Amino acid sequence: MKANVPKAKELVLLYGFDPDSQRTNTLYHILEELKLPVRLITDDMLCQTVGWCAQIPGFPAKEDGEQESGSDQLTEAKDEAMVLCGLDKKRLDMLLLSMQKENLNIPLKAIMTAYNMTWEFRALLEELKKEREAIRSQIQASKP
Repeated sequence: MKANVPKAKELVLLYGFDPDSQRTNTLYHILEELKLPVRLITDDMLCQTVGWCAQIPGFPAKEDGEQESGSDQLTEAKDEAMVLCGLDKKRLDMLLLSMQKENLNIPLKAIMTAYNMTWEFRALLEELKKEREAIRSQIQASKP
């Protein structure tokens, strides 16, 4: 049974990208070619839910005092992250293929789901980092 997820418009949430880098320019070019709108997530938005960041109705902005416990510290390393909202399989495949053609690897990627749309954006970043580290550990353990 599928979860009842509010239909999100296509949107790409980006965090931690250097606006002056060639890498970021390449990503923007790809997103522009695919006509995918972008919303930049800033440090002061990390306490907001993924649903709020994706501009989904029903996700009000949190006030400073409403942050979840333990979430008052900024993410230490500004890793680049991309969260994809509202893309169907065809559009997702087009984006990933375009990124692959340009040798553009963004390790912290996620798709907004009914499960993670209620998380603070910071919590999603931390979970993605944990998953990336677990994968690195598995790869290292499998090497002879």
